[in-house]
Formats: sequence, C-alpha cells, structure tokens
Amino acid sequence: MIIMGLKRSQRRERRGYMRLGTTAALLAALGCGDLLDEHLTQLFEHLEQEHGEQPPHGALALVQTAPANGSTEVDPETSFTLRFSRSVKDAELSVLDVTRGSAPVAGSVSISGHEVTFTPSEPLALAGEYTLRFLGNVRAHDGARWTEAIELAFETRDGAWGAPQNVTLDGNTPELAFGEQGTAVAIWQVPAGEQSARVALAELEPDGQWQQFPLSGTSGGPYSVPVELTAGDGAFELLWHSVGHLHGAVYRRGGELGAVVDSLPRGANPPGDGAIAGGHTWFTVNEFDVSITLSHTSDGTSWTPLPNLYSEENVAVLAGPRITTDAAGNARVFWITDLGLHVSTFTNGGELASWTPPELLLKRDTSFSAGSFEAEGSALGHSVLVWQEQLAASEPPTSRLRVVSMAPDGSVDEALPDPLDGLENAFSPALAVSARGSALTAWVASAGTESGGAAPARIGATHREADGATWSAPVALSTPAGVRARAPTLALDPDGNGHAVWLETDASGAAQVVTARFSQASGTFGDPRAISDTASPTYTPNPEELGHSDPRVAVAADGRALALWVGEDGGLWAARFE
Repeated sequence: MIIMGLKRSQRRERRGYMRLGTTAALLAALGCGDLLDEHLTQLFEHLEQEHGEQPPHGALALVQTAPANGSTEVDPETSFTLRFSRSVKDAELSVLDVTRGSAPVAGSVSISGHEVTFTPSEPLALAGEYTLRFLGNVRAHDGARWTEAIELAFETRDGAWGAPQNVTLDGNTPELAFGEQGTAVAIWQVPAGEQSARVALAELEPDGQWQQFPLSGTSGGPYSVPVELTAGDGAFELLWHSVGHLHGAVYRRGGELGAVVDSLPRGANPPGDGAIAGGHTWFTVNEFDVSITLSHTSDGTSWTPLPNLYSEENVAVLAGPRITTDAAGNARVFWITDLGLHVSTFTNGGELASWTPPELLLKRDTSFSAGSFEAEGSALGHSVLVWQEQLAASEPPTSRLRVVSMAPDGSVDEALPDPLDGLENAFSPALAVSARGSALTAWVASAGTESGGAAPARIGATHREADGATWSAPVALSTPAGVRARAPTLALDPDGNGHAVWLETDASGAAQVVTARFSQASGTFGDPRAISDTASPTYTPNPEELGHSDPRVAVAADGRALALWVGEDGGLWAARFE
C-alpha cells in the first residue's frame, strides 16, 4: 500500500522528489528503508528519463567501517564493510584492496543496502597487520555520489594452542612442514620389527583430522629414519636415511610419491639437504666427507645428476651441505671444510648445471670447527647460517655459536651471539628466517657438555631484523631451577612472528613439551607454557640421547602452527595453534 501511494503521488505531481524524500526518510526511521530500494530506484529513474527531473544531490556520507580504523583483535574470519548514509545502487571501484604488508589479499566485493563489503577468499593471518584502501565512485539510489578515498589499518587477533591430538599410535623421529594453502604434512619412522622400520606420512585435512598414506619406496632396509621435510611449489620433499643411504623423493598431495633418488655417504647420519622453489627440486649431499654432489628434478618423476659442486683432495667436508632458495627460484648451497665456509649459487633461468664455482666466504682460523650446521633463506633472497664451534684452546672445551648472514646482493656479515647468563657452552642451534628476511636463532645453553647428563641446561634465543646490523641480546626461554632443556626447534610466519618449541625435564625426571611465542613487533617472547598434558604425556629420553625424539614445529603462511612430539606411549601427538 505504501508503494501504491507513492506511485499515485508521482502521477499527481511531476516534481515529487520532496514528498518522496520525506516519505522515504520516515520509512527509513522506522527501519523499513532498505525494503524500498528497488521501487525507489525505478521511480527516480522514471522521473529522470520521462520528465527530465534530477534527484536532489545531498551528500552521500561514509558513516561506518568495520573493522574500525586502528582496530586490534580482529577475527581472521572477518569481512570488511563500508556503510554509507543511504542505500547504495552501484559503485565504480578504482581501488578497493586489502594488503598484508605488500602482499594483496584475494577476495570479492558485494553491494547490499547501505553497505559495500569486501570478503577475503581465505581467512586472514593470525597476528597480522593489514591495510584497506578504498577509492571509488559510489552512487546511492537517489543519485547522490561519494567519491572520496580512505585508508584503514588494523590487526587480527593472535592464536591459542588447542588440546593435543593423537596422530598415530606407533611412530618416532618426526618431521613436519606446512605447504601452500595451509596443508600440513608429517613424516616419521614406523618400527616394523626389532631390525627394520619404514617411513610413514600423514596430511592434516581441512577438518582437522590426520589422514595417513602408505608410501612405497620408503623402506630401504633396517632403520629407515626421516631426515628432513621441506615444502614448496605445492609439493613436499622427503629425505630419509637407511643403511648408509640417503634418499630423497617428492610427494604431491593425494598419496603420490615421485621417483626416489639416493646417495651413498659415509657414516651413521649422512649430511644432506633439499629445497623446492621456482619449479626446481634440489637434492644435495656430502659424499664420503670429501665432495658435494647435486641432483635435480622438475616433476619428481626423474632425477638428473649434475657435476660435483665441490671436490678437493685432502680437504675434509666438516659440515653441510645446506641449501637455501628464494621466491624467484634462485638457490645457494653452503658447506664447511677444513678451509672454511663455501658457497655455490644458482640463478633461476640459467642452465641446470650453471652453478657458480665454489667461493670461500670465510677462511678457517685456529678456532674454526663446525657442528649442528643450519641454514635458512627468505623469499627476498637472504640466507642465514648458524653452527656450533668448538674452541680447542679452552680448558675445559667451550662450544659457542657463529652466525653468518648473506644479503640478497651477496654481501656477508658474521656474528658471535653472547653467552646466555654466563653459560658459555652453546649446543644444538635452531634457526628460522621469515619470508621478509628477519631471523631467529635458539640453542641449548649449559655449563656442561652437549650430552651433559643431568646438568641443568636452558634455552637461549636471539633475533635480528632483515636489515639489522646486530643480533639482540640473548634471552632465556626456559626456567633455570633444576630443568634440563633439549634441542629447540623454531618456525616463523612471513611477518616474522613464530614459535620456539623444546622438550624439558624437571628434577624428578618428568618431561613436557614447552613453547614460547615470538612477536616480531615487540622483538620479545611470551611466557613459556607446556602444550603436552597428562592425556598426552611426552616421551622422556635418556639424558645421553641426542635428537631422535625431539619435538617439531611448523608455521603456515597465515600464522597458524602445529607442534608434533613423541608420546610416552610410543605414538605421535600434535597440538594446533589457531
């Protein structure tokens, strides 16, 4: 009846805008304004087309944004809404984008009633800093326009650790990685008898459940042990060790394992590394402690052996190789010999064999040695390396850390992190580098030896900005009284926020998995907290046992994280941070 009355008003008076506007304003005040949008639009267009009447050009105002500028604790599932003073008919959007740093957020735009809404295609990152920019020509149903520009900044809420979840009833020595679109993959050793074992794999599905896949070709004999798991280009590279062989293969979602490449290095724990980026998968190995070899695949189905990167008579390879890649697919391989630290570089777009001749970055000095060698790269081309040096001249022997950074332009600097609280010995360093190049390293600090029995040991950590000249003063993550901490593991999201996770035992011998949250904005760690509980008790290792059952952590691009550890019952447990 209201609409019929409005149409009769139109027939009685050509210049009916004033009366219509008054009626529409009254209905809007009663909460019914949006119901008239379609009819008012038709009526205004009829008056304009048939009688040449122009609508009143009162100001169309942006009255509210959600979230508001400067908001914190924004839910990652949010949409972005711009609410105007009158119902919106259409909008010519010159700019409506949401970015996280410089990275755009994909999404779609919709118009309904008074609101223009941007809905992201995927949930936003945890603890992420975002900017919304809007510039456009928005037109109301009565013809009024808004042509201004706005810019909003806000932060999403942080995550929280959930209850532990059992992944498998039988497994140890886990490795963990996040791939694209938040897909998590874990590999581990499955004992198949007293003298044999194989490698198993599982994916974390979107519904939060783990799905296991059998992997053919991963049972290379007794004691097949996972070495590393890396992700890139929508695939995962698995490295595992069995009976003196080091194997590598590419896994793609759905249970497909590519061809297996293997090498024959000497020793119980052969050093090797792999990386995926820019359409290339690399597999580099220290052969017999005297040469660095390389293999390549682009599809995972066949591998191409490349000429040796390095071979020097009477020169021992002490540590490495370790490989880093960037978002463009450029790669660097690092290794340490009696002579010092070496690097060889591949520029994506060149021939596969076109690695540069080895360059000696750091010459060996009287204190130069290497152990627990780690290297990580950023999407922008930073490479950061950390290893453990033994100071032979000291008595008793002292072990310290050396950190070397290589910038995208190839410039190099090195640092020696200060001891933590007078605990001069530093062991088992872990390293994480964000996509933007900030870095975090953590280690075990002790007054004893690396396998120092029941001697107390703490976790120390330090960080550096991507363009920073120095590392921060070390901070202690674990509590000191009677606690023995074991080798930490680290992971960062693209913004540089992340987690340290480690295993520690108290004076009674009880073990728990502990984590501390790192904030890039403040450069500090939150208070450590246990994520294992009485329902998921962790395996308590012998103090002399090194590394075989330490927990693992991985962080997805959106800041969600997973921690994985060996349970007291022999299975594997996981906790999610989301």
